[in-house]
Amino acid sequence: SNTPLVTPQLYSGAYTGDIKYVVGHIINKIPNVSLFAFGFSLGSNVLIKYAGEMGESCPLAGCCSIGNPYDFLGGLRALHRTWFNRTVYSTQMAKNLSNMFRKHSHAFKDILEMDHEAIYNAKYLVDFDEACTRRAFNFRSADEYYRHASCAQHVPDVAIPTLLFSALDDPIAPPELIPYRESRANPHVILATTAHGGHLGWFDGTSIQNILFPGRRWFAKPVAEFAKAILLA
Repeated sequence: SNTPLVTPQLYSGAYTGDIKYVVGHIINKIPNVSLFAFGFSLGSNVLIKYAGEMGESCPLAGCCSIGNPYDFLGGLRALHRTWFNRTVYSTQMAKNLSNMFRKHSHAFKDILEMDHEAIYNAKYLVDFDEACTRRAFNFRSADEYYRHASCAQHVPDVAIPTLLFSALDDPIAPPELIPYRESRANPHVILATTAHGGHLGWFDGTSIQNILFPGRRWFAKPVAEFAKAILLA
C-alpha cells in the first residue's frame, strides 16, 4: 500500500493491540454501533485470539473466522512435511516478508538484536520469524512466539457468537489442528468444516474449470448469512 511504517512492528499473529484499538475507536465515535468482524487466515487467528482474550467483555456482536491456522507451531511443522508446501508456501511467504522488511528497514534501526542480513536471506517462514518477528515482539524464540500466538487455546474463552469456517484440505491449517473439542464445549462457537476448499479457496465449479476460468468463492454466502442472523437477532 506504500504506507510508511513508523513503528518497529510488521506482522505478528500474537498481537491483538491493533484490533483492540480499531474496535475501541469505532465505538467511541459511534457508541451504539453493532460490530461484526470477519477474519481471514492470519487475521482470523488474531481475531479469535482477541475475542478469547476479551471474553465476556468483548464488544463485538459476533465474528467469523475463515481459513484459520489455529496452531502456528503445529501448522509450520505440517507445512514442512512435504517438498511442495515447503517450496511453494513457506519459501514464498519468507520471500514476501523479507521484501516487505527491506522496504521499511529504517524503522528497525534501533533494535540491536536484529540481523538484517539474516532477515534478507531467510529461506523459510520460520527463518524470518526467528530473525525478525520474535525479536520485534520480544519472544525468546520463534517457537515461543508460535505457541503464544496460536488462537486455539483461546477458543474456550470466546463469549460472542462465533463461526469457525475451515477446509479439511487446507495446507496451511491441516485438520489435526482444528479445535474440535474446544468448539464443541463452547456454546458460543459453531465449527463448520468442508471436505475441500484449500486455503481461502472454496471456488464454485470443478477444479479444472477453476484453473481455466476462476469462479466465485461460494463461502461468502454462508458466512454472510451467519453474520446477518446475528445482527438481526
